Amino acid sequence: MFNEADTSLPPDQRMKPTIRAASFNKLVEKLTDDTLMFDATYIPAFMMTYQSFATPEKLMQKLCERFDVPEGKPENVRTNIQMRVCKVLKKWIETYPNDFDERTRSRVRMFIDHGKQQGSSFVPLVENSFNGLLAESKKQVIVTGEPPLPILPHDFFTQQWTWKTLLDLDEEEIARQLTILDWKSYVQIKPSELLDCAWSKPKLKNRSPHVLEMIRLFNLLSGWVVISIVEPKTVKERGRVMGKFLSIAERLMALNNFNSLMSILGGLSSSAVSRMKYTFEELSAAQQKSLRDLEAVMSSDNNFHNYRVHFNSLDDKVPKIPYLGVSLTDLTFCQENSDYIDGLINFSKRSMLYQIISALLKHQFSSYTLQPVQQILEIVRTLPVLEEQKYYNKSLKREPRGFPRSSIL
Repeated sequence: MFNEADTSLPPDQRMKPTIRAASFNKLVEKLTDDTLMFDATYIPAFMMTYQSFATPEKLMQKLCERFDVPEGKPENVRTNIQMRVCKVLKKWIETYPNDFDERTRSRVRMFIDHGKQQGSSFVPLVENSFNGLLAESKKQVIVTGEPPLPILPHDFFTQQWTWKTLLDLDEEEIARQLTILDWKSYVQIKPSELLDCAWSKPKLKNRSPHVLEMIRLFNLLSGWVVISIVEPKTVKERGRVMGKFLSIAERLMALNNFNSLMSILGGLSSSAVSRMKYTFEELSAAQQKSLRDLEAVMSSDNNFHNYRVHFNSLDDKVPKIPYLGVSLTDLTFCQENSDYIDGLINFSKRSMLYQIISALLKHQFSSYTLQPVQQILEIVRTLPVLEEQKYYNKSLKREPRGFPRSSIL
């Protein structure tokens, strides 16, 4: 099934035909089409999403079969197809080296030997890329400048720090360390982790380690906000802690770390914290305005419209960490579309997945210049898990319903 080009438009304005649904064989055929008639996103979309309907070994097998052009085809057609197969295989190896386990690598070696026997001049393209397969990934992370010195008290390394005392540190430094942790997981996410909503399915979770780590840290941070605010017995102390987290959130906004920013806002809007109106009243007018401004940017209204506009307005050269939850929601909605149409692979769905995943991961190519402080990182990694009911009940004790401010500590 194809979405045909609109022939009523002038040739230079016509959209190239796109595949809506097809068999696996037809998809591979168009992947290596010698006419080059398909849109530029087809190959990257295929390479990013094929594991939702095939295995690397199966794709390698089909490329080998495609390389052996049947007798009777014109020589120029045969040459063009073989060239395309080699270019596709080269691109695959260089872009997704982790797709190649020992069995698939064995198939690549056989392909190279077979191509050499046939005298193909394009096989060296594959061989050169394959020889570098075991080397470090070709993805280049751009890092510029020297990291700023950590903002730490002079006796930091002689003190014992816990999650309870972590808020005694400078807000800027806490935001930096949260960003380092988020970035470490974000930059390692592979497209395959985001297929089939694997992160949300018990049988597939092993495919999404870095997505799950970002989710785990997100939940820990939100829980830390709730526990730290609800625990103090006086309104004044709770207000001080709330202000501290708001200040950290402001720094996260400045660092373009929207994932941790949303985590803190999530803690502030939790049922245990949001009901504590006297605690919120402890914030100054400027702090309350700042909180409203941050909440407006990260509002879920109209499918996070404000966040999407703001995030997309940022310079692509500036390091940033997107709020993962928005993309996971988009992927979940996309996944509701059928995988097949009349028995054919629904490639329109894969094209949508490609658009969402590539938009999420394209920011992996720049990097923050921040210096990790291992003691802080380890504390954040091991923050206590929130017991929601326990802290909601404690919130009710701290600020009972209907009680006037004068009767509360």
